[in-house]
Amino acid sequence: MKRSTLFRTPIALIVGVVALVAGADTAELNRDLSLLYVDAIENESTNVEHALALVESALEFDPTSSDALFLRAYLQRGIQERTIPVLADFERALALDSFASIDRNHAVVAYAEVLLRTRRLDDALSMLGGADLSAPDLDQRLVADALAVEARASVQMGNGVRANRAVAAGRRQFPNDPRFFLLELESEPSPSFRYRRELDRLLRAGVDGPPMEAAVLRYALTAPISSERMWAFETYLEIGGQDAAIVLAVAGSGDGDIVETFVRLNGYGRRDVLLEAIETVPAGVTLETLVAGVRQFSGLSYSDGDGDGFWEERVTVVDGSVERWEIDTDQNGINEVEVVLRDGEPVQLTVEQAAGMVIADYDRYPFVRTVTVPLSVGSNRHNLLPFAISIPILLELPADGPSLASSLKLPADFVGLDLSAVTLAAASVEERDRGGRIIQDNSLEEGIVVRSSWDTNGDGAMDHLVVYRAGLPVTALRDIDGDGYFEVAEAYVDGRFSMMVVDEDDNGTPDVIEYAREGGEREWDLDQNGAIDVREFGIWTNSVRLQFPFLENDR
Repeated sequence: MKRSTLFRTPIALIVGVVALVAGADTAELNRDLSLLYVDAIENESTNVEHALALVESALEFDPTSSDALFLRAYLQRGIQERTIPVLADFERALALDSFASIDRNHAVVAYAEVLLRTRRLDDALSMLGGADLSAPDLDQRLVADALAVEARASVQMGNGVRANRAVAAGRRQFPNDPRFFLLELESEPSPSFRYRRELDRLLRAGVDGPPMEAAVLRYALTAPISSERMWAFETYLEIGGQDAAIVLAVAGSGDGDIVETFVRLNGYGRRDVLLEAIETVPAGVTLETLVAGVRQFSGLSYSDGDGDGFWEERVTVVDGSVERWEIDTDQNGINEVEVVLRDGEPVQLTVEQAAGMVIADYDRYPFVRTVTVPLSVGSNRHNLLPFAISIPILLELPADGPSLASSLKLPADFVGLDLSAVTLAAASVEERDRGGRIIQDNSLEEGIVVRSSWDTNGDGAMDHLVVYRAGLPVTALRDIDGDGYFEVAEAYVDGRFSMMVVDEDDNGTPDVIEYAREGGEREWDLDQNGAIDVREFGIWTNSVRLQFPFLENDR
């Protein structure tokens, strides 16, 4: 990444002001001012929050700045919950292609890295195809990063030939980059002592950082004999490794320091490590101490099966008890499944489906009370008949409820919610706006609407009601002035309008009656004595005829 120092700022501002006074193009000046903020960011030394503030200022001057969009994505790429907007910023930066301060290849490789992490393997490899990595003055770190992404994506896709080619190129061009060594190490479940010698070489060369820590950790977990695992365990801690999974390398040794190391490395925050440690630590004082700490833990605990630093599962724990279970398999910041528990029992389930994020609220687990389905401008809430739908979400529910030390698994046949079955089981469906206000309420019988009511003016009260039979309207009521009184009553025959009665002054006596017969017939009671004063015929056909049957008698 091209970097600039902050002392350029006053000079650039002076130049910008002079240019503006001289009549410079405003858009061009805004772009220059945006680049001023971009150049003020030095990712290695600037506080991230401060850097993001500078990026936002840059985007205020030039919303189409690829440099600023890239930086906003790059600075947040390690925040799993921000993955979707990060991907969007990378994509827009590359689509606009207005890079002036940042090397476009940096954006390509960084974007590919996030695509790889979110399991979009084809997209990651395709993106790398758009990088120009042959320039003589190119930062060689980008070449190494690109080869690492290519190798890792190819391994996960099962393309061994391409993976081996990328690893070989990486080992040849970057012999001190442990990522390529790590990829070789992963290809053999029980590594040979050649890997130990390579680790020694890298350590003597002063190689450090997360990739080196990952390589030592991998060797610790897969070394062929216990003395090698112990060496790797001690080496990992010496180089500053912080992954609690390292205790698994010596968990079977009975070492009394395991729990101390586990706790120091925030082991209770790594639930997958805890579960495996409980299974492998020998019975006795060490295991009892490990399990005892579970009841004292409160906070977030992650499962990071692939060891990439991003979680696939996460639980929220209070005093050892699980209160929320989240699954984000593709690590894109959107949970495919989320379960909320209360007193050890599931009370709410959220599932990512084609319709969006569908929410089921339990009545008495595993029976569901309501199911909420998102709409483009709100949601539909299905209120289900009692015990009509059962959705078990846990393969096994412990008697005391799930704890941090409980293994949580989805039932093998769990595929989400069958929304067609939900509709058939619904007693009513409420359509709500974005704010949660009910704008339509439908009562159903076996999936067929029998009654609907609407809040058409947004005052929170239903002002239009329709009753159906066999899916066709039979009667309807309307409150046309929002006073809570239905001034209009309608009748239908075979689903077609038949008659309407209007009591506009809310006195209980019809003012107007309209019929569908005779091309539209309307009757008026002008003096409210219950007798028709004026009758109109043909009001729907523009051939109006009037009749005054009782007007003279009444007056």
